[in-house]
Amino acid sequence: MGTRVLALPVNRADKTLMGYLTRAEVEALLAAPERSCWPGRRDHAWRLTWSNRGARVSDVTTWPRDHVCCGATTVLALHGQGRQERTVP
Repeated sequence: MGTRVLALPVNRADKTLMGYLTRAEVEALLAAPERSCWPGRRDHAWRLTWSNRGARVSDVTTWPRDHVCCGATTVLALHGQGRQERTVP
């Protein structure tokens, strides 16, 4: 039985490495929203938060509304891979 398992071919495939944005790309994303209006300021704040905290797209897109606590101090509860939990200002 053990030799049959060892005889199975190993699946070898190249894994693509996850790319990261360059500094210039991040600066271009941060400069894109028009900050003279409320939606632009909101979008800039979200993008700034994502870039400064290193949040992944999967973390950001699955944020429930109750994980954003606004008040005297605004905090975000991030739940990452492996049930990792971070609370950031």
